[in-house]
Amino acid sequence: MPRRASLAVTTLVPLILAAIFFHHPPRQTIILDGKKIDLELAQTPEEMTRGLSGREGLPEDSGMLFVYPEDTVPAFWMKDMRFPIDIIWLDKNWMVVGIEKNLLPSTYPQTFSPPKPIRYVLEKNPS
Repeated sequence: MPRRASLAVTTLVPLILAAIFFHHPPRQTIILDGKKIDLELAQTPEEMTRGLSGREGLPEDSGMLFVYPEDTVPAFWMKDMRFPIDIIWLDKNWMVVGIEKNLLPSTYPQTFSPPKPIRYVLEKNPS
């Protein structure tokens, strides 16, 4: 491969991969109650603050997983939400410690928190 083409490949490939990664948040698939759920991962403070707010809806069998670096007791609200969700609180061992079912946008500004420290939060369509 000519030097010029090699330089273009080694320069462009990382930029293209970075653009794909940053424009499409990381995703993970899990099995919950025998159903496959495609999850968007919220890992940065900005992603966690925004969450699902402002979206028109959530595709069936999908959700958002909030990943905290250490155990915490966060407070979630339905600010700027346009559809109901379930919130599932998970500890560091992925055990369910609480569930908020069918939270409506009209509950804002009420906040919702887990009964004890958690590491993960799953938001999904109501079941």
